[in-house]
Amino acid sequence: MKNTIILICLTLSLTLSSISSAQSRVYKVIFDDEISLPLVQYLKRALEQAEKDNADALLVEINTFGGRVDAATQLKDILLDAKIPTIAYVNKRAVSAGALITLACKKIAMAPGSTIGAATVVDQERGKKSPRNINLICVLK
Repeated sequence: MKNTIILICLTLSLTLSSISSAQSRVYKVIFDDEISLPLVQYLKRALEQAEKDNADALLVEINTFGGRVDAATQLKDILLDAKIPTIAYVNKRAVSAGALITLACKKIAMAPGSTIGAATVVDQERGKKSPRNINLICVLK
């Protein structure tokens, strides 16, 4: 009986040490301003490197009021085609193009008090193109 208890303790100890030594490798990109075309190459390079290095996931930190629709659409497509899990972390806000990018990730996490939602499409002079409601979802603290 004593030998069985020692064997169980030794097995448990080895199992716990192997679990604690295993680390996840998560790559991170940050979209912290207007969504623009240079972000497309930034995301492509980061995702290619993460996939090449067999990363466990790509974390996309988002804090934006939006930006270019063409850039957002390309970013969305890249994230949807990712071979590794993608996680959006909304840090403060993901509005308009930011919401589209967030929804393209396989998982979404939001900071307390952050917002996500749609906004009105505007032209280059910041004039409204179509009357739409602004829909935001707030994460309460």
